[in-house]
Amino acid sequence: MRESAAQGVMMVAGEPSGDRHAAEVARALRRMRPEVQLWGMGGPFMREAGVELLEEISKVTVMGISEVLGKIRAILSARRKLLERVGETPPRLAILVDFPDFNLRLAKSLKRKGIKVLYYIAPQAWAWRPKRVNMMAKVVDHLAVILPFEEEFFRKGGVKAQFVGHPLLEETDLKMEREEAKRVLGLSEPGSVLGLFPGSRIQEVRRMLPVMLDAANLVLNHYPEVKPVVALSPNADEPWVRSMVGERCPRAMVRSGMAQFVLAASDVASVASGTVSLEAALFEVPMIVVYRTSWFNYQVAKRLVRVRNISLVNILAGEKIVPEIIQNDLQAGRLAQGLMELLGSREKRESMRAAMGKIKEKLGDGRASEKVAITALEMIDGNRHSPMPSPGGGA
Repeated sequence: MRESAAQGVMMVAGEPSGDRHAAEVARALRRMRPEVQLWGMGGPFMREAGVELLEEISKVTVMGISEVLGKIRAILSARRKLLERVGETPPRLAILVDFPDFNLRLAKSLKRKGIKVLYYIAPQAWAWRPKRVNMMAKVVDHLAVILPFEEEFFRKGGVKAQFVGHPLLEETDLKMEREEAKRVLGLSEPGSVLGLFPGSRIQEVRRMLPVMLDAANLVLNHYPEVKPVVALSPNADEPWVRSMVGERCPRAMVRSGMAQFVLAASDVASVASGTVSLEAALFEVPMIVVYRTSWFNYQVAKRLVRVRNISLVNILAGEKIVPEIIQNDLQAGRLAQGLMELLGSREKRESMRAAMGKIKEKLGDGRASEKVAITALEMIDGNRHSPMPSPGGGA
């Protein structure tokens, strides 16, 4: 076996957040073992971290069941490229990051070929599609979970799971000063900052940004000093997005790839449900969580989802500490009313911040990628058997 194959690790992510988290693991691996050869599927963060990309995530990222059909050829092509490379140069390990509809099927194929599988960031089987746990017990050698209650949940299903902590703790600069963030964003004038976070996927932006912009206009009618700032993911920064902002809310500022600066500067925010809502909670930004998907996706989710709240903030808190407005209820008037209630009540904002402050304590010690990298090397070297329990986020 060639040296590159002997030290080869396949890494697969399929969404912007997974690309980011996988890149941190790649950097940790290269620090610990510089000769390791990393290749797979990902995005700009993974490429920058030294991963050779056979396919880009932009070709396979989808939102919901109904949108898989439009990219089925690209998805199958990506899977074929990865498996062809596995056949040519079998890796010592595959690190699969989130993206369960793709990665669990890939894991099944890899297990047939005798490739060890380390899965990082588990599918939310505790919320819906619990039968996935049975499949994971068969095809995943080790599962690194990022939410504290997941370790016990997956272990009960026969999966070798270990809580490593949430990667946001190491990827988020929580020491950033508000005034410094405003300076970087170009917000020199006084006034409250309203952060608008429409999601990282183009489909999410199309469905939620228009409502956010219309709500911002309504807020401006009552609070003209407010500064709306749209935080775009780099992959969602399209000319039509900026054109939409200019038409629907000309006073809104657009910033791409600067989400943490916008969070640090925000007094209140409208946030798409997902990782960014948890990131906002770490910055203790009073927020309203919103979400809208296609009619078909929503009808499917309504029948399958087993949790009362959609926001990770509320799920981790064990209670509804931030309002959620979803699907048909997501209207500009209702969103604007909620945002104005937060802007108009310091007591509500402080109460929400206090509740958010307790969430950080549940998310580990900020060493998630390091722990995943250590586990990966142990699996490569044949030293990893069954993970020890890790109460409190340690390993």
